[in-house]
Amino acid sequence: MKKIMMTLAAAICTLAAMANSYTGQLSVSINGVGGLQDGVAINMDQNEDGTYNFSLKNFVFYLEGEPMPVGNIELKNLTATEGAQFKNVSFNDIIRIEPGSNEQFPNPDDWAGPYLQDVPLVLSASFNEMAISVHIDIEMPALDQTIKVDFIASAKRGDVNIDGELGIADVTQLVNLLLEN
Repeated sequence: MKKIMMTLAAAICTLAAMANSYTGQLSVSINGVGGLQDGVAINMDQNEDGTYNFSLKNFVFYLEGEPMPVGNIELKNLTATEGAQFKNVSFNDIIRIEPGSNEQFPNPDDWAGPYLQDVPLVLSASFNEMAISVHIDIEMPALDQTIKVDFIASAKRGDVNIDGELGIADVTQLVNLLLEN
């Protein structure tokens, strides 16, 4: 029974490593003016071929407390390089931002991103199963804007002991649960 439970736990961990959702703090500035947002979610999902898909969905920028819905930023098939503790991806190309699907802004015309057309986006991200750090630069000369986005977060899956933190206590609790059966 213990062997079956260990195999099941390993399979669950493998599946969880393929799709990571991180929730954390997003910092956005336009020409040096901006603010922070907590509770923002970013996904870094691994494809079967080992590449990654990055997504920041329903991106809303707050300027002086007022929401400015931007949309969905999605980058597909990013190649990761292995670092000592983190995988690293980078992107430097033109993208199109699609409208979001947030019920607070139900009309596709509410989202500013699609009106921007071609957006020159530079992204660098470092991540592992537990944490991510993302930096995005967008230079929009026609609008005389420099946009900087920074995101730091942790993945909240694996909180076995349900204390709101991920750590050695979660591993200990998982091992104890497996050994009890």
